[in-house]
This record gives sequence, structure tokens and C-alpha cells, in this order.
Amino acid sequence: MTAQLKLFDNLTGIDKTIMDKSKPIKIFNCGPTVSDFIHIGHFRNALLVDVLIRILSEIGYKDVLYVSNVSNISQKIYNRSLREKDRSWSELGMYYMYQWIKDLSVCNVITPNIIMPDTNHVNSIINFVQNLLNMNVAYETQKGVYYKIKYLHDIFDKNNIKNLPLIKAIHDNNEDILIWEKVFDSSDNMVWNSPWGNGRPGKHIPCSDVIDQYCGEDDYLIHCAGDDLYYHHSCEISHNLIGKKNSKIADIWVYNSLVNVEDQKMGKSLGNSVPLRELIKRYSPESIRWYLLSFKFSSVIKYSEKDLSKAALEWEKIESKIKNFKKVKRSNDNKFYYEKVIAELSNNLNTAKALQIINAQTVNSIDISVINTSVYLLDMLGFNIENII
Repeated sequence: MTAQLKLFDNLTGIDKTIMDKSKPIKIFNCGPTVSDFIHIGHFRNALLVDVLIRILSEIGYKDVLYVSNVSNISQKIYNRSLREKDRSWSELGMYYMYQWIKDLSVCNVITPNIIMPDTNHVNSIINFVQNLLNMNVAYETQKGVYYKIKYLHDIFDKNNIKNLPLIKAIHDNNEDILIWEKVFDSSDNMVWNSPWGNGRPGKHIPCSDVIDQYCGEDDYLIHCAGDDLYYHHSCEISHNLIGKKNSKIADIWVYNSLVNVEDQKMGKSLGNSVPLRELIKRYSPESIRWYLLSFKFSSVIKYSEKDLSKAALEWEKIESKIKNFKKVKRSNDNKFYYEKVIAELSNNLNTAKALQIINAQTVNSIDISVINTSVYLLDMLGFNIENII
């Protein structure tokens, strides 16, 4: 196809078009902290990458590798293991990591080619921290090892990125960044031996290390995440610009906005999360996918059961209409319709407009070529259409 993918870059604040379809593309996504089952907000982030990979493949970008970290070194996980007592923090983290993968698979979401839990690369992180110390951009204290914020500011100034939206918050921050936390409590076993004594990685170093391991200078790197991680990504940028061998930062930073409940961010710690596996008991994965994709990824979703039920009815009408036709097949027979939808998806993954077109075309048509094209497009967008054709 001649279509090229245009994405809004949250670092520079401008749209960027990926021109070279032959260049290897790496997608890095900030994975979950695996202290519980994922909620619908986490699922939206997974759908961002899912749709991105599907449209890249559809329009001819074939060399795509999807990499995700998993935060399984976390105080949340450790505290939960102390409360529950029947599982160690390590067992708890691995359990919820596999449940994350299971929930995504049930919903036909593309899972990462490479999944890197924090615990799998602690030695590499220690080398990363040591390298920063050797470069004199970090220092050791009684509490741990800290990255000097002064050098972060210098890097941003040098690369002319200090005023860009993604890193504005950290540029105004004068607190040095903890990159290795020392642990003195002998009962705390979430620790690793290091040149600085027993401890564990800081929050931001693991992602930088994964990017360095799997994303080379010649790759086109797309970094995906929720848009509540600006500070975290500022730290990533700083580490990778100075601390590692390839000084690679993302070519495009692609964010999804949050799913809110009554104007408040959905979160497990806030007690307002809507677990995905609970929703699947009441709604089909296709209905949930239709609901979330009916919004632009850049738009905040104000979650309501009423809106989800409305989306479920829309999906049921589409299913019913397709089932009324005999000998339906996956085929983009109607080129005008197909190219109209692809144009929207190629323009900043505009799933909201794409679904509007698909809905109108499907529900109002008696043309088998239109229905075949709807089936093709729905399948391409990750909807499981096996039960309706």
C-alpha cells in the first residue's frame, strides 16, 4: 500500500510520518506494575500498541518487534506479599504478570515479542548504574545512588529539548534521581548484592536498560505509554542520552490518555479501578474493544457503564447485520470504503473515525462487497469475527 503512518510525537509536539517502510521498527511499551489484575485503563494502553502493530502491518511496515518491560520490583508488590503471607513477592509478581498476558490473550490483543521483567536484568542495571558513577554524573550516599539533576538539565540544553512538553516538568525539578536504593532491613528480601551493598533498582533505570538492550541506533523506535508518565520518560531520556552505549531515545513518543472515573484517574491505589476480567464476565471482549476504540487515543475517557452498554449494543447490531448475509468472507472488495478507513487509521490511529465509518457502512448497507470489507477491517482491527461469518 502507498499509505504511510503519521503519528503525533509527544516529545516534540508535532506529527511525524514514518517514511521508510524497509527500516526495522522497534516498539517499546511501558508495561504494568504487576501487583494486581489489570484494569480497563491498562487495557487501553495495550490496545494502543495492538492497533499500532496491526496498521503498521496492514500498510506495509513488515519488520516490527514489540518489546515491553514489566515492573515486578515494586514496594506495592512487596507490601502485598507481606499482607497475604501465602506467596513471596517474587511469586506474586510472576503470577500477576502471567494473568496480564492471559487477559490480553483472551481479548485477542497482540502480546510483546519480548517481555522483560525487572528481575531478569538486575545485573545489567547494576552495570548501568556503575557506568553513570564512572562518568561522574551520579554519586553514592548512605541511602543509595543518585543521578545528578544538573547533568540532566545540561543534556536537555545541549540537545535543545528543555522546553518540549514531555520534559518540562522534570526540567523544573531540582531533586536528584534515585537510581539504586540501598536496603538495610535484614527482613527485606527484595534485594540484590551490588558494589554499594544490598539494594534494588530505582523506578526509572529498568526501562532505560531494556531500551538499550533491544533498540539499536539504526532502528526506528516508537515509545508507547500512558500520558501520566512524563516524569518517568524524562528520566529515561536523560539516562539513555548519556549513560549507555548507543544513546538511543525514541523517534516518536506515542501516548494514550487515561481512563477516568468521575474525573479522577482510574487506579488500583485509588480504589476505583475496573478490572478487565470482571468486565469480561458481563461484556464480550469485542464490545469492550469497540467501546475503547470509539475514542481517539489522545482523548480522556470518562468511564461509565452506560456508555459501555451503548457500545455493546452497537457491536451487537454489527454482528447481527453481518450474520444476515450468506457467504461472507474477509475481503477488501470495496476499495473506496477500505481506503477511507485505512486513511483514518494512518492518521494518528484515528480509531474513533474509523469505527464511525465501519458502523455506518455496515448497518446501512445491502451490498455484499461492503459487508466483506467490514469483516476484513474488523478482523484487521483485532475483533474476533469467527463466530459471525
